[in-house]
Order: sequence, then C-alpha cells, then structure tokens
Amino acid sequence: MVVVGYGTVKKSDVTGSLGSVSAKDLTAYPTINPVQGLQGRTPGVQVAQNSGEPGTTLSVRIRGGNSIQGSNEPLYVVDGFALSGAPIAISPNDIESMEILKDASATAIYGSRGANGVVLIKTKQGKSGKIQVSADSYYAIQQVQKKIKLMNAQEFATLANERAVNDRATPFFTPEQINSFGEGTDWQDVIFRRAPMQNHALSVSGGGENTQYSISGSYFDQQGVIRGSGVQRESFRVNINQKLG
Repeated sequence: MVVVGYGTVKKSDVTGSLGSVSAKDLTAYPTINPVQGLQGRTPGVQVAQNSGEPGTTLSVRIRGGNSIQGSNEPLYVVDGFALSGAPIAISPNDIESMEILKDASATAIYGSRGANGVVLIKTKQGKSGKIQVSADSYYAIQQVQKKIKLMNAQEFATLANERAVNDRATPFFTPEQINSFGEGTDWQDVIFRRAPMQNHALSVSGGGENTQYSISGSYFDQQGVIRGSGVQRESFRVNINQKLG
C-alpha cells in the first residue's frame, strides 16, 4: 500500500510515477534532515547539500528543474498537511515512510503547488495492542580525513635560503632570523577539530480499539569539523487517533 494525495491504494493500482522510501532506508545513516534519506534511493530524484556545514539546507530536484527564476523545490506534505518548506524539524526516527510523486497525473490533486513534484511523508502512529517502547542511540566522532602537510616558519625560511643559494643570490634570512621564527602556527590545527555527533530517540506507542497513541522525543547534536559550526535539534511529538461514536 502507498499513500497518494487522495488516499491509500495498492502500489500495483497506481498509474502515475512514484517512488517509495521506507523508515529503514531513512535511518540507514545518521542525518538531521529526513529528506537526505532520499539521496540515491529513488530514480529521478536528486538531493544536493548546499554546503558542508551541519544542518545546511538541501536542494531537491524531482526529474530536474522546471523554472529558471522560480523555485524548483517540491511540495512537502506531512500526514495530509502541506508545508511551506522542507521538514527539517521532524526526526527521521518519527517517519514511517516517504512517497515521491513525480508526474502530472500523480501530482494533479495539488495543482500548481505540485508542479515540481510532491513528497508525501507519513509519520509513525500508534497501533492497538500492547505498549511498544523503542529506543535508538548512537555516538560518533568526525574528523578531517587528511590534512595538508605544510612547512613551519623555520623550514620555509631555510628552503628560501637554499633556493637563493642555488640561484647564486644572497640568502633572504640570517641564521639568527631563522632561529627567531620558531615553528609558527599550524592553522589547520586551529581551524579543524575532532567533532562529536550524537542522536538519542525514544518512542512509546500503543492503544486499544478506539484510541491509539504514539509519543516520541529525540535529541540530535552534530558539531562541525570546523570550529564554530554545528547544529542541534530537540523534538517532541504526540500523535493520537480517537474513534468517535
């Protein structure tokens, strides 16, 4: 079964072009933005990170761009409600599935807003039965894979003198000057750092015949490998389905 704009139908009965990404695929690797889970998962969908800074916005293109001056971002619909932007505030752990509507027949119900495609997001909901508790946690360290090997101040001055001697010119620096330079500062050590990244999520769901609930909370913290960069997100979600009558 897949979710489309007007309800839920069997995937075999859908005539339009669509793609589907499960919750397992969305959480296959750590990310703060659930939309990043679409990358490489669905044909015709391109996801590009606008910069290397943690928490930066993403550019999503479904079957390429349609406008030179206007927006090419798709429409995001969460549990039937259209959003004005990307759902960065939603934790990937709270998403059950994502459907991507690509062609005109699939997006027609959304009118001009769906001209660039539609991303339907279905969040996790409670089910009748015993209480289910789910916890997910990870901690990782990020670092620059390889730094550039640079000379310090003394090594640079010594090399400059060697070049001058080879060219039969006067050395640029005296031995006293070279000794006074010291080793200098490795600015790569000043700028870069070992950056931790962690995520902790807890959810409780359950219910009876008439009432089902799902309560979840998460904390995400990613520090950038460049000092002064990073992003944090704290989220809390409550979903209740009540049968009336």
